[in-house]
Amino acid sequence: MEQFSDPQIHLAVPEQVDEIFAIMSGVAAQMEHPEYYVIDDRDYVARHISQEGFTLLWMEGETVAGFLIVHLPRPGDEHNLGNDLGFSPRQLLLSAHMESAAILPQFRGRGIQKKLLAAAGGRVRQMGFQYSLCTVHPDNLPSLKSLQSLGYQVAATKLKYGGKLRHIMKKELGSIQGGFPMKGLHHIALWAPDESGFRQALEFYNKVLGCPVVHTWERKGQSAAMLDLGGTRLELVIDPAGANGPFAHIAFDVEDVDAVVETVRAAGRPITMEPTDVSLGPDYPARVAFCKGPIGELVEFFQVK
Repeated sequence: MEQFSDPQIHLAVPEQVDEIFAIMSGVAAQMEHPEYYVIDDRDYVARHISQEGFTLLWMEGETVAGFLIVHLPRPGDEHNLGNDLGFSPRQLLLSAHMESAAILPQFRGRGIQKKLLAAAGGRVRQMGFQYSLCTVHPDNLPSLKSLQSLGYQVAATKLKYGGKLRHIMKKELGSIQGGFPMKGLHHIALWAPDESGFRQALEFYNKVLGCPVVHTWERKGQSAAMLDLGGTRLELVIDPAGANGPFAHIAFDVEDVDAVVETVRAAGRPITMEPTDVSLGPDYPARVAFCKGPIGELVEFFQVK
């Protein structure tokens, strides 16, 4: 189980969908200013536990006292708030959304929402995201001040959610390694021997273990997918000729593929694929290169463009 600095913060599981939705609905019904809060449906809550993001819970014993839903936009998502800020395709891919949050009345006044936001920001940063975005009603001063105290800034003010005025708040999370070209592990990759094996693996990691699918595409005419493991990602591809059994390669997230390749080349490691521009599905351009590691492992350097 993933650990957070505050032991009362937990990742939601699918069995808690109804409890989360009940809190959301109840809080919305009691809002003094209904225009401050846009309610989502139960299906939205379910999708943001295991498919399109994650949900953090604040637990008081066995009771869910509040929640924060985090949305991880997919490539081409027209609702990505980065579109309102003029983000580049690469910036859009590196943006996470702090979405719906609600705290039960009896637990308010303790900074719970702020703690959930801080924990969520730390988690998405470790996942490789560099921007945290959210919205707040301009007159909702407590929430606005709370966000600003966490480093969020008003980046734009626009009509959203069917004509409701909102500040779009932005926080730059920065690179994990403080500007060093290697930012951390981007993904590990597994070979599937055929389409049946691919579907079985996808079912296991997505449905059984609850790892959200973040990208799908075709590789050499065959299915491929990228799943979020909560800190890194898993790439599933089909290749019956996989030389290393199910293990394909490990991939590091880098700022500049070409610079890293020159460093690796200077160290005497063989480059098995020179820096190459690729596309992992619509609106997901990348630049990649491969080298052979010291014990025969295949290492990829992955740069989101």
